[in-house]
Amino acid sequence: MSTTPHPHPDNPVLEALEYAADQGRQAPSVHNTQPWTFVQLPGRLDVRAGR
Repeated sequence: MSTTPHPHPDNPVLEALEYAADQGRQAPSVHNTQPWTFVQLPGRLDVRAGR
């Protein structure tokens, strides 16, 4: 568990979206290429196929 301060303590949704993107960037994939990208939009996180 991280001991760094939360970047958005007053916005749990934004904090959760950033956490999900951070975890997704570290996820294993074929040949460790992470063939996806994350786009943060107001209130949601899109996962798109990387090219």
